[in-house]
Amino acid sequence: MAERRVLVKAFAGRYQKATKKARGVILDEFVAATGYNRRYAAWLLRSHGKKVPLGRRWMVVGDASK
Repeated sequence: MAERRVLVKAFAGRYQKATKKARGVILDEFVAATGYNRRYAAWLLRSHGKKVPLGRRWMVVGDASK
């Protein structure tokens, strides 16, 4: 489980900055390395480190370390 968290952190930055074609390649590598379902893996990489407002507070969504 800890290895997957490290992989999410490593891949998320690249994935979020990549073009659409490159995201497909990165996603394929990530799915092969983690064994996650492709749709769940894309959601994890897309939402890692993103902040979502929740009332007056901010809530971090998709942080693999939480």
